[in-house]
Amino acid sequence: MVTKIQYIAIIGDIVQSRQLKNREMVQVELHNFLDRINSGPFQNTIRARFVITLGDEFQGLVTRLFPLDLFLSTFESLSAGVFQTRFGVGLGEVSTPLNDQAVGMDGTCFHNARDAVNLAKKENKSVCFAGFEKNTALNALYQIVSYIQENWTERQRQVITIDQQCANHSATAKKLNISRQSVRDILNAAKYDRYIEGWKGILELLRK
Repeated sequence: MVTKIQYIAIIGDIVQSRQLKNREMVQVELHNFLDRINSGPFQNTIRARFVITLGDEFQGLVTRLFPLDLFLSTFESLSAGVFQTRFGVGLGEVSTPLNDQAVGMDGTCFHNARDAVNLAKKENKSVCFAGFEKNTALNALYQIVSYIQENWTERQRQVITIDQQCANHSATAKKLNISRQSVRDILNAAKYDRYIEGWKGILELLRK
């Protein structure tokens, strides 16, 4: 019996795009961001490049090893203050030949991603999953990490962002000109350890 390859389709939808006063600028920013995603550290796990499809939507096709956590955090940092986006993440097969860009293809992964983004719209969530064996667990885990992140203060976000770029807490402390204990205290107050564990669970479920 031949086992077909399963891929993850990701559909992004800009929230209330028609009401944006700077819609033309948003389109330019989105193009630039997708170019960075397609040519950056993500490209080894991208099977069909991310592309704008409906003006306020875009989609891409990736493998199960795609670093979704890094993708979402990068997207959030680049789009902060410009626009908000909701995502549908769907697992399934591709029933047509693969293209260089994620257009002109069909399959259950795209159908599931569409169901997921529609669910995100309906329930006012930023990310939803569909087509996975552990959909309920994935959606619940993401709500937990999202809740933790939404409650970070600006100072906590700053320290976390720098800590993610540094080799250890000592390097973070040096860059911020504070003590290593202060870094630990800020991360603990932000429940950063629980955030990391939550994402480990999400990525594990995505890759099974």
